[in-house]
Amino acid sequence: MRALRLPNRWDEVAWLYSAYPSATVDALEAGDWGRLTTEFTGLHPPLWPLLHALWEWALPVPGLWLLSSALLSLSTVALVARHSLLAGLVLALSPLQLAYAAEVNQYPLATAWVALAFVSREEIAAGRRTWGWLALATVGGGWTHALAGLAGGLAALSLGPRVALRVGAVALLAALPLLSPLLDLAREPGSFRQPPFRPALVAEAFQQRFGWLGLVGLAPLALLGARARPGLAAACGGLILAWMALVAGHIAAPHQFPYLLLLGVPVALLVGAGASRSWQRKLVIGISLLQGGLVLVQNLQALHRIVEDPPRAIDLALAELRVPWSCPPGQPPDPSCSGDALYLLAPPGLDDDDKSRTGPVLWRLRPWWPMPRIRPYPMRWGDHREGQPRRVKGHVVYVNDHTRDRLQAAIAAHPRLWLVVYEQGRRAEFTDQVQALVGQAPVAVAGDHLYRLAAPGDPTLPGR
Repeated sequence: MRALRLPNRWDEVAWLYSAYPSATVDALEAGDWGRLTTEFTGLHPPLWPLLHALWEWALPVPGLWLLSSALLSLSTVALVARHSLLAGLVLALSPLQLAYAAEVNQYPLATAWVALAFVSREEIAAGRRTWGWLALATVGGGWTHALAGLAGGLAALSLGPRVALRVGAVALLAALPLLSPLLDLAREPGSFRQPPFRPALVAEAFQQRFGWLGLVGLAPLALLGARARPGLAAACGGLILAWMALVAGHIAAPHQFPYLLLLGVPVALLVGAGASRSWQRKLVIGISLLQGGLVLVQNLQALHRIVEDPPRAIDLALAELRVPWSCPPGQPPDPSCSGDALYLLAPPGLDDDDKSRTGPVLWRLRPWWPMPRIRPYPMRWGDHREGQPRRVKGHVVYVNDHTRDRLQAAIAAHPRLWLVVYEQGRRAEFTDQVQALVGQAPVAVAGDHLYRLAAPGDPTLPGR
């Protein structure tokens, strides 16, 4: 199930999300070792950005980013299933867990830490494990996501003062390097500015993406599990209250459901504990298989759309690229060596938290190809307006989801640039915006728009 997410999640969002840890990648490339362990990405601690930066530095292959996340999601299932097969099944086939299983962000790692924390909590309560693994999960979680660290702390607190003090002492010592950057972040104006909670919109989005079957069908069993595991229920309840407080304080966005990935771990364990009778276990299995079957059909349909996608403007552009990037390492690039470039421009879909969109266009750039970052002109590479250029098979490729003035800088940086605008139906005004920027009418190819842009005097393409 997670393997099927890999092809479906290689799309524009994955390309753009890979830019978020760019400051950490810059620090690694510059040998600024101090920043590697203190550089927050947005509001998030540095562990996942550091891991991603190592991928970018050693082997910048997008498929590995997706695969590593899927393996982390799978490890969450494996950890929980070792304690409770039924709870593991709930997580294995959860539409929510599957939707985020191959994302290029910190949530699969954070969920794995939460799984280790709560499974360790249950093992400690049963006398089968000491507090060391719980301390490791709390430290790792805190270095990955605030809620993941809090989950470990709540799990420890539910075991009594002896375990809580030991785990808390280790976690606080490990968190000391994060204190200064966290205080700096808190002093930045506008750090916490998420939109207010709007129940109707959140409920509608949840229904469209995941459905209510699992929540309605399994919630009563989770309540039964709370009676059997009051300590686990207390830790789970504390985590839910913390999430609600973050939303109320405009720190967490209410429409972003990855936070529920972390809550899903203790809830699944409660379901496993509450399904004590044969018919209850059958109900859990039936609901899980039905949800998983629906997700399977959706993923197969999305995969079919990728495989059967007809020839597009990008295919024509890729066939016409000729002059590769030839600028020596360390030398400031200029158009004489920057070669031909491809600029992909697609109108944005729903909010970036929507995972139903697939990217058949981007699949022309195989995710197992190396795609190192590159700067064809002076830029902040992580700035989403720049298109996060990468060198793919010798040529520079930009991906963007808005018509921006930065497009002019990309055009000036290359002797020839192919601009492909696709999925026109979502934003009809793109046609006028792009034509105003480039001063040229497009060639229509299978519903896409293709612009061939060349330097003045270049006889091989229409002039700018």
